Amino acid sequence: MFRVLDRVTGETRALKRARLQGASSARIEEAFEREYQTLASLDHPRIIRVFDYGVDEQGPFYTMELLGGSDLRRSERLPYRQACACLRDVATSLALLHARRLLHRDVSPGNVRMTADGRCKLIDFGALASFGVSEVVAGTPPAVAPEALSGGSALDQRVDLFALGALAYWVLTGTHAYPAYELAELPTLWRAPPQPPSAYVADVPPALDALVLSLLHLDPLARPESAAEVIGKLESIAELPPETAADTQLLLQSFLLRPRFVGRTEELAQLNALRESAQHGSGAALCVRAGAGMGSSRLLDELGMCAKRDGALELRADAGVARQVNGLARALVQRLFESAPELGLSLAYEHRGALAALGGDVAQRYGVLPFLPPQLSLLAHGMIEARGYALEALFVAASRQRPIVMLIDDVPYADDASIGMLAALASQSSRSAILVVVSERALPAGPVSMGLAALRGHCREQLLPQLSERDTTELVRSLFGGAPNAERFAEWLHERTAGTPLYALAVCRQLIAAGIIRYEAGMWSLPTERPDARLPSELGEAMTLRLLPLREGARRLAECLCLLEEAPSAELCRLLVARESPGNALSLLAELARHDVLLQTEDGFRWSSSAIREALGRGMDELRLQHNHKRLGDALAQLARGQEQRLMLRAGWHLIKGEDGERGADMIAAVASDSYSLLTLAANLHRPAAVLEAALTVYANQRHSLYRRLPLLAGLAYCGYYEDRVWGVRYGDQALDALEELGGLRVARRMRPILGGWGSALLGLLSASLRFHLTPKAERPYGFSRLFVQLCAAVTALTGAAALSLDAPRAARVAATLEPYAVFPQRITFVGVYQFCQSLQQIALENQPSATLMFETLLERFQDKRYYPSLPDDARGLYVAGLQFALGAFSVFKADGSRALRCADALDGVGLKLYAMIASQLRYLYFTMRGELGKAAPHRAQVELHAAQVGSAWQVENWEAPALLLLHMHTSDTVETTRLTHRLSQLSKSVPSLRRYQRLAVHMLQLFRSAPRVVEGVVHEYNGLAPRGLIGWAATLGLVARAYNEVGQHQKAKQLCEDALAQLSDEHREYVSLFMVLELQLVLAQGGLGDTAGALERIDAQLERFAGCDHPLLAGMLHDARARLCWAKGDVAGFERSLAEVEREFRRTGVSALVAHAERLALLARPRTPANTQEEGALRSSSRRPPRPTTGELSEVATVVAPKAATRARS
Repeated sequence: MFRVLDRVTGETRALKRARLQGASSARIEEAFEREYQTLASLDHPRIIRVFDYGVDEQGPFYTMELLGGSDLRRSERLPYRQACACLRDVATSLALLHARRLLHRDVSPGNVRMTADGRCKLIDFGALASFGVSEVVAGTPPAVAPEALSGGSALDQRVDLFALGALAYWVLTGTHAYPAYELAELPTLWRAPPQPPSAYVADVPPALDALVLSLLHLDPLARPESAAEVIGKLESIAELPPETAADTQLLLQSFLLRPRFVGRTEELAQLNALRESAQHGSGAALCVRAGAGMGSSRLLDELGMCAKRDGALELRADAGVARQVNGLARALVQRLFESAPELGLSLAYEHRGALAALGGDVAQRYGVLPFLPPQLSLLAHGMIEARGYALEALFVAASRQRPIVMLIDDVPYADDASIGMLAALASQSSRSAILVVVSERALPAGPVSMGLAALRGHCREQLLPQLSERDTTELVRSLFGGAPNAERFAEWLHERTAGTPLYALAVCRQLIAAGIIRYEAGMWSLPTERPDARLPSELGEAMTLRLLPLREGARRLAECLCLLEEAPSAELCRLLVARESPGNALSLLAELARHDVLLQTEDGFRWSSSAIREALGRGMDELRLQHNHKRLGDALAQLARGQEQRLMLRAGWHLIKGEDGERGADMIAAVASDSYSLLTLAANLHRPAAVLEAALTVYANQRHSLYRRLPLLAGLAYCGYYEDRVWGVRYGDQALDALEELGGLRVARRMRPILGGWGSALLGLLSASLRFHLTPKAERPYGFSRLFVQLCAAVTALTGAAALSLDAPRAARVAATLEPYAVFPQRITFVGVYQFCQSLQQIALENQPSATLMFETLLERFQDKRYYPSLPDDARGLYVAGLQFALGAFSVFKADGSRALRCADALDGVGLKLYAMIASQLRYLYFTMRGELGKAAPHRAQVELHAAQVGSAWQVENWEAPALLLLHMHTSDTVETTRLTHRLSQLSKSVPSLRRYQRLAVHMLQLFRSAPRVVEGVVHEYNGLAPRGLIGWAATLGLVARAYNEVGQHQKAKQLCEDALAQLSDEHREYVSLFMVLELQLVLAQGGLGDTAGALERIDAQLERFAGCDHPLLAGMLHDARARLCWAKGDVAGFERSLAEVEREFRRTGVSALVAHAERLALLARPRTPANTQEEGALRSSSRRPPRPTTGELSEVATVVAPKAATRARS
């Protein structure tokens, strides 16, 4: 601080400079400028005045009035009446700050100056902050409130009122209530309550004792509600004259800031019970549903205060201002590290992958960036997709050392990755010291994402009702004290606002502004009749009225910000107002904060409520909306500076919405020109396909060249695999046509009969090159090599989507796109991609043996960098992942399926949420096909959590259903087959190729329900596929053979199985889950025909073949068949040996149907008595009778069964 002379006015001023410090200078300078703008907007006789702001070679500075007198550190102990007058001056200053939702955060003797006239002024606003969450602990130690000590909590006026109590204790006694020199000393000092001031000064009245001690209460809920309440008590105790009319108006505003928490006592008690349970290691997850303005945020605030009071770690975030991918997860991790730095840093290295997933800046901040292995380093720098599921372990580990209460507002607005992380935490909250509480609107509209559905499935629900008339009366009394007529006014207010707290406060605000509610002579005067003033008719209108006092510049800034999907930053705001009012951004933001539109946080601003944001959106007409979209797009484009892909995409989106479509589409196409970068985009932008589609529409309308449209078409094709298959279906053919045209493939295919393979391929490349280089540069904004990168990426994605949809014709058609260039040497990228697509085609054909050989060969090549040298490393990694996926999917059908587990481990390292989901699916199917459902269940839960993060599970659903169908063929589980039939009927609506499996499941269900019919006709659907389409082919023939056996037509069953098995090569027989269906039915047919010896010989051969294989389902089925044959032969000893193996293997699976099957088999060796006959019937009933189907399931099954039944009746 310096004393200076103002050369213009000739007056002596004080000058304050910012202390800039290295790398943090920019942030300090921004905070210093914000401090000046805020002080300049505060015009109050009890707050120091500021004049000019400037910047010189030493940095920023501002001038302010030079005060005489001294601060209260040097004053003597004051008589209580003078002390009360001094405290009222400070409280009046705080009333102004609090009315504008600002906190001083450092009310201390050194920051209060007593001037020559005996009045006090509040100075030093360097710690100024808005109401809400603050990460930085500020203030002089004796005056720091408990809730502000650790940071990360929602703070309100009660923080300053605690400091006012500490100041009161000092001026009355000359000592501190909590005499701490360091913040670390405070928790120890708080254990002993302070003596009342009268213990030091005898003439302090009891009422003043009570007021000071209430201000110093460690529980914020026990302190006075507002500065106005404190002023009223000070005036009454010391009999002070009333303040001026201007000060009275400020008091009126501050009274309505944060009324007493009313009407939610029961709900808060329930939440506290869950919190206390979580603190003992048994957490929970709960969803609070409430309508707009019903107080869900306040309920979470109060719960957070209770949690901090009891030592829990409160992590608070608002999903409405953290909508970018992983935005909410990032906010929660930052709260963890800021609120408990020692705990966070102790976990940082172990969980460095989680920090890397949030970006390189987070990894660097916590010191783990240098220790990241290569894959995590890519993750940190945004080169591969962030995986939200890695964050779950970090919070669980932290909760082992300190209980965590996680409070999330407006959770439906969060991104899929963050919601998936919350679902993962909620799913295991009962086994950890974590309480997850989320809030959402009571009546959500529109479709629900998979992630939100999964989160809701793990959450209890609590609905916040409207306030009762009694609660409204309590609210009125908390605002206006013992004002006469409070009950009658509360009755009217409840009727008017229907018990909505925020609406009730808005109405009271309007009545005060209209002079109908008045504050006179230290008392409130409420209307005795129904007010006839113009009042808002509903909450939305009340929020609109709050916007009316805003200046045009502030309103336009707020309108732009309401279009953002994340919290606004000060830099973005500065860019938004740069053209119209340069240098005025902070002033406009301060105005928005004063009118309770925005709340200031440590790293920017957030909305005071979702209702105010919605009101801004409703208030814009179409023309104004377009203009604001364009302003926002321009600002984001400047912020991106052509480097930040996420910001470029968002800027392009807003420019298109703002009728600057071509510039916006160009920005989006520039990012999409590298199709592989779309994976990074998916990590930073929620569902990029909609953005690409908007840009493509602009280009199509303006008739731009195919080169301009190609990156967008290729990107949409890529989204058809990684996001939702609908994009590939909608734009796949357009993309292929464009790629064939621009890549020369159409020319090469046309000229092949004339020039042969090599000649036509070279001519195709030459024609593509000539066309590209003859096109004006403005119409081909990327290089020639980039054209073929897009070609390979799009064809691969479209083939993969068709293969996973089991659409063999489309997969073959897409894979053939690159065929004209397949003549080039094996090391050329074209050839490798073509062969990769040809191998993917085998997935749709279910040709496991042929595809496996191709996959293994290609895997070696893609892992060897001598092959396909022009392929970027990130693209190479994706091809390797695709091959691992396919090999693992086929391996689950083998006797030794451990290859599937190795492939799953490899997929976990890719760094994409999609492949993390597929890895869990492989593990699930591996254990499921072995019959070990207990081991499979946790992996199935992981699949669901990953699907919640991806937003779709179509990539695993389609190929999972046929595998489960084959499993149920072995287990005869009618319950699961009924569920699978219903599921297939749903899936086949969007994937027609699954309809054959749906029909097969219906016939299986008929057979399992003891209604054996010969379903021979079904085999015609597969005649052209054998030995391709192995899953459906084996399941169909196995079903028909089983039907023959059950009706005694063993010869037909034997002939069918022998003919089928004769078609299988040794490679086919490795897929034991497929051919064993036929082997078992053949054995049973032989036994039925009396060839028991031959059947036993066949069984023993299979048991010997798989003797070293640890496969409980396979071993149990073989021993089951052998036991039955031994019983038929009369070999009791052989039967008992096989029975023991059956019981051992089937019990390992944990499948109730198989265990019951083993128990029924054991009954064969027991004498027939009424008792065990009844027991056998019970076992049969428990294992084979399905649950009563739902109406939906019956209708789905009926649509398939009825036509077939009619056909059989006619025949």
